[in-house]
Amino acid sequence: MNTVMDFEKCEKMAFVLKTIAHPIRIGIVALLTRNKVLFANEICEGIKCEQSLIHIIWPQCG
Repeated sequence: MNTVMDFEKCEKMAFVLKTIAHPIRIGIVALLTRNKVLFANEICEGIKCEQSLIHIIWPQCG
């Protein structure tokens, strides 16, 4: 059994988890797993938030 964990790999995993750790981002990911393509306004309706907030939280959206 290999019990040694590569620290660099752990840092990369932590970065990814921190990146999506915002509740709105988690909501966006959840919506996109059920609907492969959504417009920004559809995402806003799905997670009940303002479109301007979506663009701040997830700039590539819309």
